[in-house]
Amino acid sequence: MIITILAAGEHSRLQAITGDTPKALYPLTPRGDNLLSYVLEGIKDWGATDILLIAGAYFEHFTRYCSLHARVKIKVVRANPNYINGPLFTFLTALPAFAEKTTVIFPADLFITPQGYRFLKNHLDKTSPCLFIHPPPANYHGPFVQNGKILPQTSPDIIADAQALLPLALVTPDFVAFSQKLSQEGVTKLINAFQVWSDRGNSLEFISIPPFFWVDIDTPEDLLFLQDYLHKNH
Repeated sequence: MIITILAAGEHSRLQAITGDTPKALYPLTPRGDNLLSYVLEGIKDWGATDILLIAGAYFEHFTRYCSLHARVKIKVVRANPNYINGPLFTFLTALPAFAEKTTVIFPADLFITPQGYRFLKNHLDKTSPCLFIHPPPANYHGPFVQNGKILPQTSPDIIADAQALLPLALVTPDFVAFSQKLSQEGVTKLINAFQVWSDRGNSLEFISIPPFFWVDIDTPEDLLFLQDYLHKNH
């Protein structure tokens, strides 16, 4: 199994807070813990054969951090320039590395508690592509899953019984090949590739994970929310 961490974004919405530091490396605690360090701690016993980190504008920042501070071996890969067109291109940068192995796709800006990593570890032996669903947490603003269909965020009335979709996935080599073809057809988002994959009759599992705290850092409010959580719980 390969773990691929996507860290190619430029994080423009957070630059007023993070400055020239990528949000995944921005210190969240007095001792300097950051989003990437939490990810690496969480996956340390997942049995990965390789850990890849795909970086774009902050390639040098991540290369320096991984060589000086990471406790596990990480290969930092420079994102294909097409990453600016969408996260599907970031994901495909690592070809052919994960063309033959199951791969867990992780965004570098996702915080998950240790309990969540333990839950997820129990589902890494799947043989088909998987997405993970969970009751909507506070500050959630991503897509939902309802009746086996992926939905964009809509009004609370429409999604009252829907589940939040964690922004990570387990993918197989056949899905990787499928995604490569979709990228040539104009699909730019990984989540849309999953939707097309499912719509065309391919197997896609939605794994329901018990409740735990997690947050995807996209806005200044998300960052402040997480810092407050860490201050209160650590």
